[in-house]
Amino acid sequence: MFGISDQTSAPAANVILQNDVIGSFTTAGVYLYPSNQSGNGSGTCTLTDCFIAMQGAPYGVYLDHISTKKPYTFTGTRISVTGDSYGVYGIFLDNNANQEGTLTSPIVTGLVNGTGIYVEEHAPTIKAATVNNCSYGIQLLGTQDPKILQSDSDVGSSLDSNYRGLYVSANGGTGNNKVQVYKVSMTNCTVGLYTDGSSKAAFTDVDIFGGSTGFTSKSSEVHTFRHGNILNFEQTGVSTSQSSGLDLGTVNDPGNNNIFKSNPTGTQSYVKIKPYIVGLPDIKAEMNWWGSDPPPSAEFSQGVDYQPAQISLVINSAPNVAMEAIPQKSVLMVRPNPFGLTLSLNFLGLPAGGPGKVEIFDISGRIIKVWQGNEMGTGQLAWNGRDEIGRVAPQGVYFIRARSGDWESTVKVIKLQ
Repeated sequence: MFGISDQTSAPAANVILQNDVIGSFTTAGVYLYPSNQSGNGSGTCTLTDCFIAMQGAPYGVYLDHISTKKPYTFTGTRISVTGDSYGVYGIFLDNNANQEGTLTSPIVTGLVNGTGIYVEEHAPTIKAATVNNCSYGIQLLGTQDPKILQSDSDVGSSLDSNYRGLYVSANGGTGNNKVQVYKVSMTNCTVGLYTDGSSKAAFTDVDIFGGSTGFTSKSSEVHTFRHGNILNFEQTGVSTSQSSGLDLGTVNDPGNNNIFKSNPTGTQSYVKIKPYIVGLPDIKAEMNWWGSDPPPSAEFSQGVDYQPAQISLVINSAPNVAMEAIPQKSVLMVRPNPFGLTLSLNFLGLPAGGPGKVEIFDISGRIIKVWQGNEMGTGQLAWNGRDEIGRVAPQGVYFIRARSGDWESTVKVIKLQ
């Protein structure tokens, strides 16, 4: 039934797997659930560079706990899980307060009727996850503090072509604590981001491209969205209600988000409130860029406070820095941003000859394009949106890094279709 399992009455041992290929199981590749009272389930589980082929099984990795037992401490690094239409959870994690751990650089694909990564209660912190072609990319549930962060090398998570990219129903515990979600990119998900119930979360540097709806907000608790992008959605950028606790930005805490599409329809498609209820406070969506100056008023429902708005478009991935301050502080300038066909790169304040090397990376850290040496010219370049062998790069987030001697600068750009 299982590849690796803990279902006995013996004391728990440490589970350490490295460079293992796990297949030919009917329930789960790794199944750890302390089901008795003898101390079983008090070990560690460490999975490194493992490949798990579900092949019709419901679970890839299943790690759970019960309140009367101490669970496993979990550390997962570069776990790859492939599922199919029978898969329920690619990776299921539910720990307790003292056994949080980390899940770094997992890859989960193919659970078209299931969830790629499901975390509950005091689940491990997720870093640099890749989840594609699942019904739900990542689900964050429970009453405690799951987190999605960038990796130590600053690589974010990528959730592409899922029905719902990221589903949040966790509230970060008591008081003002919030679930932390940082540096996540979602492309071509039917719904990119979905908050439900009483979830409390802080979304920073979250980018959503394409799909039907960028962000559906149904939580009644405060959840903030800052320094993000919701672009080229088919129907609605942000769908919410007046009873929602959604905060897209205020004058004193600017949103610094880009929320628009290239073909506005005049149907309240940027931020839509349903239903609108007279007497309830407006949804705050101040200090964002809406694709034009002034913002297209027909794209907002009644009850959305979208003024004042940003008056320029400079993408900034550094939290708590106003957009309009970036041009004066940066020596690497890009225009336009987001861009469609061509992106202009200008290098200001450098010695004659400009930078010595310029590299373009995608969200996973893969090099897309490089200029160096005689290719550099005199401080100005143009990228046609293609990789080194001439293929058109897909829409999404890219990072441009320029170097000259001891100087280095990196700018995030958005490529549209």
